[in-house]
Amino acid sequence: MRGSRIAWAVLAAVTLAAGCGGSDREISNRYGDCTFEPNTVCPNQDLSAIAAPNSDLNGADLSGARLVGADLRQVSLRNAKLVKTVLNGADLTGADLSGADLSGAYLIQATLDRADLAGANQTGVTFCNTVLPDGTVTDCKLLVGKPGKPDPPPQIVRARAHRPVRCIVDGIGDGIEVDYRTKHAQSVVFSVDDVRASDSRFADGIQRIPFTCDGHLHTVTVEAFGRTAPPASRSFTVSVEEGTAAPFPR
Repeated sequence: MRGSRIAWAVLAAVTLAAGCGGSDREISNRYGDCTFEPNTVCPNQDLSAIAAPNSDLNGADLSGARLVGADLRQVSLRNAKLVKTVLNGADLTGADLSGADLSGAYLIQATLDRADLAGANQTGVTFCNTVLPDGTVTDCKLLVGKPGKPDPPPQIVRARAHRPVRCIVDGIGDGIEVDYRTKHAQSVVFSVDDVRASDSRFADGIQRIPFTCDGHLHTVTVEAFGRTAPPASRSFTVSVEEGTAAPFPR
């Protein structure tokens, strides 16, 4: 009797796992307005932090999409169009990017360990602390540039807390806004106390970044990366508490 109960339990577990597995595959194929399948056309979509390992996206058009922090391990993107796609912090371990068009893409702090980049167009790709297929890590500069006269290195014209300085409390958590303006930059990275907090592909604007509103001084660093080295960097200190407006930072 005991043996039959065990056999029935094992059979039920296997049946349940099989049913759940089929359901998971169906659900995981859809992300926002995008269906992850070969030749899908899904440009300029915000797909940040999705988990889509092992997806088949051969020939897909994800140009201009934001895939910040996405789990794309073992994804197949053969001959895909990834023009100016933002892949900062994405995990592309073992991905097949052969023949893909990565021109102008952003791969800041991304992982390409053991990825296949054979025949991929890497013109204008921004690499910064990127793990390459051979396991080496890049510095923060453009490795493959466009031909002809190089662009001037990036400059930071303005970097300060947006005034008046207030603590923003929302569903994301506490934060502040940074008012910035750059020249010749392809991407801008924001850090708080040497910890990367946010990034932008816009040369200027007001960027909301995570920030600890505890009334203590914290250092905000703005870094601009362009087609030529070196990157530009500027820092300022600011403190603010929840429910209060801080004086202008110095």
